[in-house]
Amino acid sequence: MNPLERLLPRSLNALLTGLVLLSSQALAETKTITLLQTTDIHGQFVPGALTEGSGDWLRLATLITRERGSAGKENVLLIDCGDTCQGSWVTAHSRGEIAAQMLVALKYDVWVPGNHDLDFGVARCRELCRTVGQATLCGNLTLTTNGTTDSWPAWRQFTRNGVRVAVIGATASYLDQWLWGKAMAGFQVTRAEAMLEALLPKVLASRPDMIVLALHQGWLEKDPRQVNEIPAITNRFPEIDLILGGHTHRPMSGRRIGARTWYVQAGEKGKQLGVIKATVDTEKHAVLQLESHLIDVTPDVPPYAATGDIVERLVATAATDESAQIGTLGAPLSSSGTPGETCQASELLCMAIAAKTKAQVVLHGRLSKGTLDAGPIRNQDLFMLVPYENAVGIAELDTVALTTILEEQARNRKSYVYNGPWGIVVRVDHRGKVTALEWPDGRAVAPGTKLRVALNSYTIAGGGGRFPELRRILAELSPSVQDTGLMTRQILKEYVATRDGLKIESRRWLFRQRKPRSRK
Repeated sequence: MNPLERLLPRSLNALLTGLVLLSSQALAETKTITLLQTTDIHGQFVPGALTEGSGDWLRLATLITRERGSAGKENVLLIDCGDTCQGSWVTAHSRGEIAAQMLVALKYDVWVPGNHDLDFGVARCRELCRTVGQATLCGNLTLTTNGTTDSWPAWRQFTRNGVRVAVIGATASYLDQWLWGKAMAGFQVTRAEAMLEALLPKVLASRPDMIVLALHQGWLEKDPRQVNEIPAITNRFPEIDLILGGHTHRPMSGRRIGARTWYVQAGEKGKQLGVIKATVDTEKHAVLQLESHLIDVTPDVPPYAATGDIVERLVATAATDESAQIGTLGAPLSSSGTPGETCQASELLCMAIAAKTKAQVVLHGRLSKGTLDAGPIRNQDLFMLVPYENAVGIAELDTVALTTILEEQARNRKSYVYNGPWGIVVRVDHRGKVTALEWPDGRAVAPGTKLRVALNSYTIAGGGGRFPELRRILAELSPSVQDTGLMTRQILKEYVATRDGLKIESRRWLFRQRKPRSRK
């Protein structure tokens, strides 16, 4: 027996022994893990200089590596919440391949596809998901092509530092309001809330220490179109400890939403890394504390060099093709102004679409805010003007249907998704009601006339829920809207390539009557 033990009363010795046991038990039960989140990267790769306020996945990868090293990679979960494979020239050039390879190279634990990850079509999205492999986690999406359907696990349980973490993945449930066309046929999406209702009992039965929902949806104070389900989810499922959000491009370092759920959303386009520290009681299966912050990607962060041969090759090839000259501009081109009235970029897009499709009328807006100087037009310039993978559809519309659609567009005139008219002169009163439709030479369009109208796929799908009248009218057409199989950027490329020294002057197709002055 230890001499000290002889001097202590037996009861005190027992008490000290018990305290030591309780202390060691507490240490065994309380664990700390780190979760790292990226979202809405949109394939941003900047191998060279980085300007303040922009982002870059290569530098983001350096931050990820540092945080993994600091916390110990066995204690870290790395999660991306989607819109990863589309949004830059290099991703468009490789049709998303470079982003999928980057997810693999950085050993992401979870990837939840976002709506833009379907922009190259359902078949291509299936291929990208297969490249990413078992990290793909998305319980409310199935993709079918040629009679074969792919689906992915809704959740997976990970163990980090002795902590059992259940991660649930779900994409945006609003896909049918954004995607249209033959290439998009075959996706099926359900509400994330409905998926969770069926799934959570199974997750809870596994006795996880922490439940995380990785979601390509974002928290908003107001959401009149009900695009995002997060408020409903947090109200119905307080068992969820942490939601990692995306889609809205609204970074949040961390905040409490609902009764007890913590919410984090990293910055878009590779600008920020989300870091969450979780302290967990593994005996009680309870999260004791969540702390989170965002780390900015700054110019002094060096690009990550160990991305692998495939990523390096894809970056290099895209960089070479990016500067390839397509044609020349004889005068500067601006995307400022209002489509159908004072916008040169939308005028150019409509001219190119009309020339290719033989449409009499084109309804289109501007797709960026960029400006081009006179001189060479390169691939990178075309991507700047058309940064989306839009297809073009043709609808045969009579004057009644077209008038309804034009009036709905007028109500959305201040929105970035607004489509101005081209090919037909439209006169509206101060309330936005169409008073006359005229041909370019001033002749009135006879009532009941059918016109061949071109629109892009995003607009046909409903413009994110903003165009319900357009969507209703197009759904009732017989025959239905024709998918031309043509992509907007490719149409523009062909148009520019065959018209050297192009000069675009915006033409006013829409004339708005001023509101009468009220009498005093």
